[in-house]
Amino acid sequence: MAYYSAFLDNACGSLVDEKGNKGYLLNSMCNITQFVIATTTFNITSAHLATQFMEHVVLTFGMCAVIVLDDGSPFKGVFKVMCDILRIKYWVLARSNHKGLSVERFHRFVNKVETIAGTDRGTHNWIH
Repeated sequence: MAYYSAFLDNACGSLVDEKGNKGYLLNSMCNITQFVIATTTFNITSAHLATQFMEHVVLTFGMCAVIVLDDGSPFKGVFKVMCDILRIKYWVLARSNHKGLSVERFHRFVNKVETIAGTDRGTHNWIH
């Protein structure tokens, strides 16, 4: 088993498709190694995220026993349904426990890199 527990969260940013739809990164991080798998998605339904998680995480690296979710995430409900679809146990961290969710540090890193690169190129258009 490659992952025993994995942190899971979505990050939105400057991902936009040709139709102007906002994209997201589905980020899964191994609790032990801090290895991150980031998958681009423009569809944030539970069924689609379950498919993405299976294709990019489970079928590539193996099944995980527990997924850790952020209670403050706007995607918490979608992720809970996704875990139910895949029959994976999930733990929800307290809303104020930002240090417990390591994938948040990865999000801050990606935000900084995107801001610096976009500013250097003159293409920094952050979507909220």
